[in-house]
Amino acid sequence: DRASDMQSQGFNVFNKQGAYVVTITPHQTWEAGPLQDKRVRLALSLAIDRAALVKTMLGGRGAVTGTYPGGTMNLGYKPLDPRPYDIKQAKQLLADAGYPNGFKLNFYTYPLSGVPGATAIAEAIAGFWSQIGVQSKIVKMDYGGFRKIWAEKNLPNPTVSGPVAIGNRLLPHGLYQVLNHSKGVIASTMVPELDSLIDALAATPDKNKYADLSNQINKFIYDNEFQIALFEAHATYATSKEIAAWDLGKDAYGINLKNLYTR
Repeated sequence: DRASDMQSQGFNVFNKQGAYVVTITPHQTWEAGPLQDKRVRLALSLAIDRAALVKTMLGGRGAVTGTYPGGTMNLGYKPLDPRPYDIKQAKQLLADAGYPNGFKLNFYTYPLSGVPGATAIAEAIAGFWSQIGVQSKIVKMDYGGFRKIWAEKNLPNPTVSGPVAIGNRLLPHGLYQVLNHSKGVIASTMVPELDSLIDALAATPDKNKYADLSNQINKFIYDNEFQIALFEAHATYATSKEIAAWDLGKDAYGINLKNLYTR
């Protein structure tokens, strides 16, 4: 990978641990079709070898995760176990849901920061899914064009998209409002119970209640597989040998340059 190449050329490489939380999004899950069934969404999740993706696609610069858009930098974060790689169970879930031979799926992918080689990762995931009979039609678009039809809720059924990365952050309520609230600009879910949790999170001034509600939302999304969380990807930066240490900080998109000029 490029980071290893930079190291071999004499540069120092620094990782911002867990800078981005990465997912595949099932879309318009309220519509009749395969993705309306939680068993199908879970089958897709179980059919992905996340550890292999981190090793081969990220060069080991990341860690598998069970949550999205919540991440390890969230206030009071409680981890949820990443889904195991289990082809047998995935096939059984599809059969139970009425798709013993799989189904055809639209898979939109688009280049964005935070996911190097996004198209290659999408193709690898499509390969995993083919093992359970799910045939993916990969559609490559620029993000602006895709976001428009996403916001209009006018995607063909069934559709997933990604991989997409969100900056890991302390306070995630804005992400939940946009991505998971029924009134969200690019919502992929319409669930009143989830809306109520998100509304309560946005309204509370109490940090302990905020942490508790955030974890409840993460758990609700996880239990229903409304996001197919993949991994947290490190942000990697190369510098000259003169920079021997660099604390990249915890800001979602910052790199703590102050740490360089105050040492």
